[in-house]
Amino acid sequence: MSWQKSALERLFKYVQIESETGNEKAVGEAVKADLKAMGLLPQEDHAGCLCGSTGNNIYCHIDGEPGAEPLMLEAHLDTVSPGAGIEPSV
Repeated sequence: MSWQKSALERLFKYVQIESETGNEKAVGEAVKADLKAMGLLPQEDHAGCLCGSTGNNIYCHIDGEPGAEPLMLEAHLDTVSPGAGIEPSV
């Protein structure tokens, strides 16, 4: 499978998960499962209960080359309304 097809399928999977602000737990669980499937060790904090959300922050550390500049990627797990019943298409 090409990386483009794989990326598109993963995106479609994520956007179909209901994840309006305050209801991010299911998409966070999907992200953690995918990271684990890649052999990584995702971690989770307890920020959700502090801000009225069902989900928490997910983070994962990947070692890089010694002396290389650190790189951080981040993204929101929630969506704006309507974030339920999404049917993506190309």
